[in-house]
Amino acid sequence: SKLSDVLAKYDSERRREYMRDLEKHLETSSRPSAMVMMCLKKLGEGLPLGRPGPPAPGCYLDRQRRERDESRRPRDGDYRP
Repeated sequence: SKLSDVLAKYDSERRREYMRDLEKHLETSSRPSAMVMMCLKKLGEGLPLGRPGPPAPGCYLDRQRRERDESRRPRDGDYRP
């Protein structure tokens, strides 16, 4: 794959660092494949990926937050004023 080809030219510690950064970016992306393609240029040039943006609707972090919020919300039948 393109990602493995780009990462193969770095030492193992640098690869781990890039994978951690890339994982953070993928968690906030609703289109992970497109996110990887956009990050490939920076990875190939050895540039830092920077901070990930805010979570996009439908991304992994957004779904986790919604599930957590739903589990905290009282059910209609359980609600007693």
